Amino acid sequence: MNTRLFLLLILILLQIGCNTGDPFYTSYAREDIWRVPLIKPYELLNLKGANPKVEMAYGWELDFNKKNEFGGNHFIRVYRINIKNSYIYGYGKGVYNDFFVIDSKNQKEHFFENSTQWEYFLREISIDTSTVMSTWDLFYDFKDTGKLPWSVPPDK
Repeated sequence: MNTRLFLLLILILLQIGCNTGDPFYTSYAREDIWRVPLIKPYELLNLKGANPKVEMAYGWELDFNKKNEFGGNHFIRVYRINIKNSYIYGYGKGVYNDFFVIDSKNQKEHFFENSTQWEYFLREISIDTSTVMSTWDLFYDFKDTGKLPWSVPPDK
């Protein structure tokens, strides 16, 4: 009897372990919002949502934990982005700073006034600034394949 119970528990644990479908990382839309998951809780959102031919001119919004002077979340309309290790980095158009690096492991958000400061910071942590990708290209790849470049192991 104990052996059967043990085997049943093993099977249940294997099934639970194989279920990696966290909706945060698998869903590209909710209600009328398109989204691209980054590293939880960070995600790109397109609040416009309906017509991609019109929306291509707009970036995707990325909310930060940092508060703005009005008490709301600081956000940047992101045009290009990537993830390496635990760093989310990219640029777009913000109210004050257009370039950012998020150290998700240590929960630190860094903002830069210009590309020179941003590139210097990324070089210091061994990240190539030329690896940023179009947010729209990422969205359509994710929508079509269910995968993002940073979630797929590189070929060896």
